[in-house]
Amino acid sequence: MRSITASSVCPDPNPRVLDQLLRPAFHILDHYLRDVYRGGSLDDARFLRLGVGRVLGQSASGRDFLQGLHEIHGEGVARSTFFDALHNIRRRDMLANLNAELVLRHKDAQPDLLAAFPALAGVPVFAIDGHHVEHAVHSPDDSKGSKVSSNNLYLLCLHSAL
Repeated sequence: MRSITASSVCPDPNPRVLDQLLRPAFHILDHYLRDVYRGGSLDDARFLRLGVGRVLGQSASGRDFLQGLHEIHGEGVARSTFFDALHNIRRRDMLANLNAELVLRHKDAQPDLLAAFPALAGVPVFAIDGHHVEHAVHSPDDSKGSKVSSNNLYLLCLHSAL
């Protein structure tokens, strides 16, 4: 089986828009992160591209997303492979490290969106949004076998939009 690297995800001269947007992330995967998984049917670069595609897409569910991948794009990934990868601790840590590297490398390229307010210079300003989802089919079970609801907290720095 051919080894897939992040840079080989879109080798053609006319790559998908999503792959062009993810190019900085692919560069970091290829050159700055350790223990990047590069083999198998769902390497880290493909996992990243599929995950961002899932978030940006219009699919009603993860299963619907995977079916659409196969029907529309002719590429498939096994349902169990995709959903198991979502719960993988190594992949979670890889995404956290990738996010930290992206912020570190691109924070100075972002203009300060609050520069017109000198009183806010040096003051951290964040927009925070939380979500509580009752439960999904793939949510973990508690000790009694009941689904555990998930809570997510999203933060956006209003100075840099990162």
